[in-house]
Amino acid sequence: MAQQPIPSIEIYDLDDAFKKIQQLEATNDYLRRRYVELHTEYRQQEQAHDHAKTSNVAKQRRIEELEEEVQRLKFGKAAREVRPGEKTAADDKIAEDEIKWKMCPKSTEARERRLREEETKEIQDQKLRDLTTA
Repeated sequence: MAQQPIPSIEIYDLDDAFKKIQQLEATNDYLRRRYVELHTEYRQQEQAHDHAKTSNVAKQRRIEELEEEVQRLKFGKAAREVRPGEKTAADDKIAEDEIKWKMCPKSTEARERRLREEETKEIQDQKLRDLTTA
């Protein structure tokens, strides 16, 4: 068998060893406190970032909703300018859908209906423009 080297053993003074242990414990306590501080700060920054991101998404959705409403109002206004005083079944249907849309903005059926109405209004507006230019 090969002989293994005997590990060297250093003999410390008991007071020196006790002081070294106290220094290491103090360093360890400091590092733990610092870790907790940094970790807490990081989590707070992460939460603030997440909150800002959610807030921005909500603001973006609201902007899109307002843009859609502006487009709806523009199409409705253009149609009314062509026929002042006239109220058609399409206008009644649009008013109904706007009420439904406000009550249930997430409804895909209402969105699809609104998109079809917008396309219909665009076609009607184009026909009216063609008639007035002819």
